[in-house]
Amino acid sequence: AEPTFTAVASARKIIWVRPDDIVFKVVGDHDLHAFRDLREHGFRIARDLLGQPTNLPHVHICRGGEILYGTRGNHRLAMAKLLSLRVIPCNVRARHADWQKVREAVLDAQALTKDGTPPSNAHAAFIGHPDLADLYFPNQ
Repeated sequence: AEPTFTAVASARKIIWVRPDDIVFKVVGDHDLHAFRDLREHGFRIARDLLGQPTNLPHVHICRGGEILYGTRGNHRLAMAKLLSLRVIPCNVRARHADWQKVREAVLDAQALTKDGTPPSNAHAAFIGHPDLADLYFPNQ
């Protein structure tokens, strides 16, 4: 059976992920300029006229929460890996339906707590997952 992905309600959802092992090849002067800028200034988020983040690498979230890199921003991901950046911003383009159920269960469990602390049995293995940070730590 083919995997089932659901579109993200807001294409503006941004998460910070650790760059994975990526093969990088310099294509031209533009790549060298981008590499130097990333090294000197870190990963800066470009914004459109409305102040919304734009031109971020795309990622997809699999059924178990694995992060797959999409088709945009792979050069920047490779550069971040070479520079040993700890985290970079990415735009979540799609989530597997099973992962979306995990997000909804975490959200339901969070709504039941008074101080925002997750119950001990509420998907504890996923507390550090970047796609759940907005649910576990909504004010950060």
